[in-house]
Amino acid sequence: MRNTIIRLQEMIVPMLICIVLLPLSRELSPMANIQGNAIFLLYLPLALAISVVMLFGMKGFAPLFIVYTFYYSTLNIMSLTEAVVLSLCYGLPLWGSFCVMDRMVGVRWRCDIDSMTSRALGIRMFVFGLLYPLACKGMMLAFGSVLDMSPVMERYFSYKLDMFAVVNVEALVLSSIAISPAYYYTLRMLLNRNYARKFFNQCLRDAFSREKHCVTFIWLGILLGALFAICFPAQENFNVSYFIPLLFILFTYGIFRFGHRVILLMWSFTSLCLFIFNSNFSVELNSSYQIAFLSASLIAFTVSIFYMAVMFKRSEVMKRVYMHLARIDPMVGLANIRSLSEYIENHPKGTLCFLRLTNLEALSRYHGMMMRVDTKRRIAAVIKPLLKPGEDIYQLPGCELLLYLDTTDNVNRIHLIRQCLCGAELSWNDNPVMLRYGIAYTHFDATKESLYTRVGKLHHLSERASLENEVISLEENAESIREEVSERVVWLRKITTALLENRLELYAQPIVHSGGKSYYEILARLLDNGEVIPPSKFIPLISEFNLCAQFDLLMVENVVKHISEAKLDTSNTCFSVNLMPLTLMQRDTAPRIIEIFEHYQVRPEAIIFEITEEQHLVNENIEHSTIKALRDYHFKIAIDDFGTGFSNYQRLKSLNADVVKIDGVFVKDIVNNSLDQLIIKSICDIAREKKLQVVAEYVESQEQFEMLQQLGVQYLQGFLLGEPKPLSSF
Repeated sequence: MRNTIIRLQEMIVPMLICIVLLPLSRELSPMANIQGNAIFLLYLPLALAISVVMLFGMKGFAPLFIVYTFYYSTLNIMSLTEAVVLSLCYGLPLWGSFCVMDRMVGVRWRCDIDSMTSRALGIRMFVFGLLYPLACKGMMLAFGSVLDMSPVMERYFSYKLDMFAVVNVEALVLSSIAISPAYYYTLRMLLNRNYARKFFNQCLRDAFSREKHCVTFIWLGILLGALFAICFPAQENFNVSYFIPLLFILFTYGIFRFGHRVILLMWSFTSLCLFIFNSNFSVELNSSYQIAFLSASLIAFTVSIFYMAVMFKRSEVMKRVYMHLARIDPMVGLANIRSLSEYIENHPKGTLCFLRLTNLEALSRYHGMMMRVDTKRRIAAVIKPLLKPGEDIYQLPGCELLLYLDTTDNVNRIHLIRQCLCGAELSWNDNPVMLRYGIAYTHFDATKESLYTRVGKLHHLSERASLENEVISLEENAESIREEVSERVVWLRKITTALLENRLELYAQPIVHSGGKSYYEILARLLDNGEVIPPSKFIPLISEFNLCAQFDLLMVENVVKHISEAKLDTSNTCFSVNLMPLTLMQRDTAPRIIEIFEHYQVRPEAIIFEITEEQHLVNENIEHSTIKALRDYHFKIAIDDFGTGFSNYQRLKSLNADVVKIDGVFVKDIVNNSLDQLIIKSICDIAREKKLQVVAEYVESQEQFEMLQQLGVQYLQGFLLGEPKPLSSF
């Protein structure tokens, strides 16, 4: 009993809608006289029935049948039996179409076309634009063959195929696909306040916004003017219906400008106006053909509008997806710096907080990129509960994150964030992850300074914060940071200019054998406006700014060029040239060096390449392949600074070298330090076993000279044996 009451209550709303709108819809349905018979050009009750079914589903069929039958029976033009038959002719095919759509598309077909795919829309057009009207007409013909109809109704149920039948079918099609959207949107807005608000915000507010209102009013003015000109022509018996396709152009523009909902509503209104006032612009002699042509044209363009609506919606969805992807890092899932740039346009004042994850880069080399991604996600999850509404975390390339906080005093909160990060337990594949955090912050006003300039300063300051294990304010260190950054910019400009203009000053320092023969190590200086810049000033910056390959190859070419131009005897004169680790990491280093030698026609025996190992190489396979390519061309290889950094016994074992250069740190105190003596002796013993030459650097006294010879060092280098002199003197 209770379920029955609930179902009856659910039927009340669609029944009230039908009671109120059915008489009004029939009265507004435009009619014409074809072949002496009155005919509906658009049957609005049919559009009302479809919209009710779309809104209420199966619950709408019973109220539709009851109200439609009762209303038709009250008309003087048909009996109760004919009213039931007419309701069945419209209702049964509608029920069948409903079942087909539910089965083939799913229940979402009854929603706005926003949620419909091209396939679903195609099925909907086929079902309601073809099958449903034909099924309605088919049932009318079937009932007409077995029942005697009144004179008014007989023409609709007749088998006679003429312009009346054609226009009648076209009216059913147009009512189903062109007018039903207007009923659907109107009723849904009346029944659902949230949908009405959404409709207004997404359609009308945008169309009448400050940026678009002029275009909107112009478009509406042109549309109303064109409709008035067509519906009320200045000259009688002048066929203006051929100008109706011009309206299609106007609506094609409108759908991409104002959205499909507004355009579908306007199209329903336009179609209704054209049929209501068709007698004003159709020539009486050919009115039936003109009406048929007009109906066919409107059907074709209605289908086009629906498909353009799907295309427009899809393009809008893709635009939002692309804009989302442009603002969100797809791996980490955090907003990026572009998103922050757009956010500060409306919120120019805040606090920028730069978070450096100091050792994450080194850890991700061993554990993989996904370890870095997962760690950033976990860190963001730790920080987010501490943020206020409107604050966010932004992804930066590498191992840094950026926070944008509000304008209040956030010092205590930033220290709390650091405290929470230090206390967080991070892991990857059940292995604990221990990180160091460097945090630098500053108050920011986008109206006074560029975001990227400020972030650059914070990036530099976060390095110091990481080393000092502190939270550092940019305002408190602004002067020192400005000087450091300015100095680095000046040095970068000097180094880049010197490399581009080949302002290298090369020197050669002798490396002397105990037997008297020698070769020379090439040492580079930069020239800047007559000033000689020592390597201690520019070599670290060359590595930092990734100019190693450019610098090393330029030095190699200058040496080889001098050998060629000075016609030096390479059988007696040999030079050693340093190659930095990042140079060896370039796959094209060996081919480019070989190309230089072949260009100047210099033998490879003229150069020994010293492999510097001041830092760990990211990919040792590339380094080994570069060294192998150089050795295959008969270059000799020396391991420089042996015993320090990564130049160790493992490197001596893995690299096929010819020379070992002992770092000067073991030479300085060799006379008085027995441990240094043991280390150098062990190096010499291993070198002798591998048939390698041994060179000792920083030899500055006779005592060092004699001690090194006793320990087995063959070659010695230092001020005792000769100071560097310009390469041009050779």
